[in-house]
Amino acid sequence: MSYSMWFLTPARSISPAGEWIDLVAMFEGQQAELVSGTPEDWRQIHVTYADDSWSFDFKRYSVGEDNGRWTDDLSFFRSWLGVVSPAVNVQWVTQYLTRVQTVFMFRCSNGAPDTSLELVREILQNLREDPSGLLYVGLEGWSNEYGHLTWEFTDRVTGAWEMALRRDSGWETFQMDLENRTHRHAFQAGEVPAGVESRFYRDRGSSIPPGG
Repeated sequence: MSYSMWFLTPARSISPAGEWIDLVAMFEGQQAELVSGTPEDWRQIHVTYADDSWSFDFKRYSVGEDNGRWTDDLSFFRSWLGVVSPAVNVQWVTQYLTRVQTVFMFRCSNGAPDTSLELVREILQNLREDPSGLLYVGLEGWSNEYGHLTWEFTDRVTGAWEMALRRDSGWETFQMDLENRTHRHAFQAGEVPAGVESRFYRDRGSSIPPGG
């Protein structure tokens, strides 16, 4: 069994396969090889453990070069955006999708240990350095560098989570208790839960208090 997550960015340039393979090698017990594309224009990197069992596949494609695949992915994304909330974030994500140029996908083993997920997170952190992008995870939703944007969690979800709400000139961010139904309803309505501290980040990246 496997699950997938996508990272989408307006950027066209990509790091060569060798850089990602070297990053994987830094994690003890995991190794990677290029299995599709060229070192400079790669399509798939296969990641395995020392015993050759599968960890995950790291894939990429350019929207302009694979419009058929992008059409399929875009249809899938829009189908979920039509039924999730909050509306203010859904509208922003919908507009962002029109600017996407490069799509990265992780197809991961459900049975992989935590070290595998740590490696995926490290790759995502590197992808987000410059420029940023959007991450989509099934049964979770969309997120960006400011926080989680859409509610697709199951009713059984628990724990603290960093959230973000789109405002006219930036993002209002806060941490919520996913199990708290009052918090859930507030976020889904596009509001910060009562009693929860928030911060505001202007689009240019500076942090100021809400309303400042």
